[in-house]
Amino acid sequence: MKVLIIDPWGIKNTADYLDGLIYGLSPLIELTVFCNYYYKKATNSMFNIHPIFFKKSEMMKPGLIRKFTRGLEYFKGYYEIITNLKNCPRFDVIHTNWLLFYKLDIIFLKFLKKHCYKLVYTAHNAIPHIKGNKSIPQLRKIYSIVDNIIVHGQQIEKELAEVFPIAKGKIYIQRHGFLLKKPYIVSLTYEEQSIVKKCEEFNKVLIFFGLIFPSKGIDRVVSLWIDKYRQYNALLIIAGKTITDYPQMEQLKKEIYRTNNILYLNHFVEDSLLNALISKSDIILLPYKHASMSGVVFVAAQFKKTILFTDSGSLNEYLNSGQDSIVCENTNDGIDQGLLSVINSDRKLLASMGERLQLNIQKKCDWKDICKALVESVYINKRIVMEKNNDNHKNTI
Repeated sequence: MKVLIIDPWGIKNTADYLDGLIYGLSPLIELTVFCNYYYKKATNSMFNIHPIFFKKSEMMKPGLIRKFTRGLEYFKGYYEIITNLKNCPRFDVIHTNWLLFYKLDIIFLKFLKKHCYKLVYTAHNAIPHIKGNKSIPQLRKIYSIVDNIIVHGQQIEKELAEVFPIAKGKIYIQRHGFLLKKPYIVSLTYEEQSIVKKCEEFNKVLIFFGLIFPSKGIDRVVSLWIDKYRQYNALLIIAGKTITDYPQMEQLKKEIYRTNNILYLNHFVEDSLLNALISKSDIILLPYKHASMSGVVFVAAQFKKTILFTDSGSLNEYLNSGQDSIVCENTNDGIDQGLLSVINSDRKLLASMGERLQLNIQKKCDWKDICKALVESVYINKRIVMEKNNDNHKNTI
């Protein structure tokens, strides 16, 4: 079976997903991957790799020039893929992992469909977290073109079906996989060492990290912290860059910097420093207002850290609250109760919950099992066999 995967990202916070997918699929099929120019192969998997996307724009500073360059490189990347497809036999499956420019993607998908027996798309979110409602008309067309839509949980499937008119059986639930890697911490600068050392001044350390935008709900935690927890011997770390308008956080900024037990790093934090901060933390916060699934769960599993999360999206399908995590209602009062529970919890208890989280995620989210099921349930089916047989029959006439 010949499968082509297209993933224009596959670096930074999405690298682990592509690594795991390749690791699980490569022993089962003949795999070709078109990916980001800066994707670094992280496993011993055997596959054909074509790093073509975003060679220039990936290294540029954010702004209109980068956005324009990125659009051109995206078009150029897909043009190269389509040119290659015209000169080779049809793939059994073309599977695209991310779509980034929906209006262009609609055109590209129609071309891709001509060169495969089955076109598959992974919808990591039912709709994008940022300005997602504006994308619904384009997504409706995209979902009508592809043969199968992969989502990472039952709740995401339910949300997708509520928003879009999708035929029964077209959606396939595939768990987000986990590939255990040893977290690394390279040498830190003197300034970074002083940041990490601040963690040692407190009895309890809570951390939120990643890109910051409204649906992640960190403003609710900060507001509660300023009002009720600034006198506690506990440190709240917020590490990540705000990537969209977030007026609730903007209004809290002045008070954040006046609060001694909040460490606010409102910029991209390098992996070595972030890993050091996670290592020093007792718990990872996921106070999402709206979520599908989160890769932070797997970072927590890498570091054996438990999670405080709101009951949103499919997070509950991966976590066992009370054993490896703490769930709270998706309200201010719910988050307040969750924070108080964490602060009053014994550190050894939280550490043991983190160990259970890693074991639980390893068991539930093994990439080998996930990819075997993906091949058997989505990639291989009667339609592909019938169409290939028809093609072979035509070639003999």
